[in-house]
Amino acid sequence: MQGSSSTGPKDFKLQYKVGAGGTWTDVTGGTVTLTTAVAAGNATTWGALSDVALPADAANKPLVSLRWLQTSNNSVGGATVASGGTSRISAVYVKGSTTGTVNNYILQNQNVGNVTSYGVTGLTGGTTYYYVVRAVAGGIASANSNEITVTTSSSTPTVTTSALTGFGNVCINTTAGPNSFTITGTNLTSGNLAIAALSGYTYATTSNGTYTSSLSIPVTGSSLSQEVFVKFTPSAVQSFNGNIALSGAGLGAAVNVAVTGVGVNTLATTTTGAASSITQTSASLAGSISATGCGTVSAYGIEYSTT
Repeated sequence: MQGSSSTGPKDFKLQYKVGAGGTWTDVTGGTVTLTTAVAAGNATTWGALSDVALPADAANKPLVSLRWLQTSNNSVGGATVASGGTSRISAVYVKGSTTGTVNNYILQNQNVGNVTSYGVTGLTGGTTYYYVVRAVAGGIASANSNEITVTTSSSTPTVTTSALTGFGNVCINTTAGPNSFTITGTNLTSGNLAIAALSGYTYATTSNGTYTSSLSIPVTGSSLSQEVFVKFTPSAVQSFNGNIALSGAGLGAAVNVAVTGVGVNTLATTTTGAASSITQTSASLAGSISATGCGTVSAYGIEYSTT
């Protein structure tokens, strides 16, 4: 609020600048022109600015400066400002909002006693909170301390997993593994985390445990850490690539664990060696089985011809 005597200045404006080296700029709507000399106890004789917003470029800046200027030598009475003219300012307020670096703290002037730590309850999960502290000495509160931010943990049930190593090519009707992956869960609800069946694969919670085509893991608290062991038993010559789906325990959507494996039925592989002890009527021939393939080698021999 701005007031002047009849011989004091009548024209004023508000300016701002951003940063220490910024340029002073007029604030839109920030001018006051007085038409009546100020009178004690009469608010209508004062000029006032109410809820004038700073421009957008001043938002969320570490330093914004304001100044209040006399813009002419014209007096309230219509003449030139006299040497004895007076001017005064009263009730200056600068307000910030929660979208900037100045926050309206939810907990205001909370008397926590003479403590150096204090627990705050009833907060919302996954939310960033700001807090400051003050001390009171002689009935006078200190300025706010530096502001600290704390983000509460999310209340949304979450499951993450490590990667499951692929099984590669495996002979049909044989079993490979186990390979494993680890489940990590937070904010889960009590119940069971279900591991869905996927053709060709079985699961257990221990390496030497009983493997089943699906699995149910009990969740007794909000968190979970569990290693799951997986074996691969292909029943056909084909790809068994897919996703092992995890669901339940409060999850909004299934979490998939990628798995790869191929069923094969490869034949034995042989290699012909060099001939030796060659005469007009005989020779020693050599050969070897370099890989047995997916079957059992029951017989082997050498064939020869003259063409």
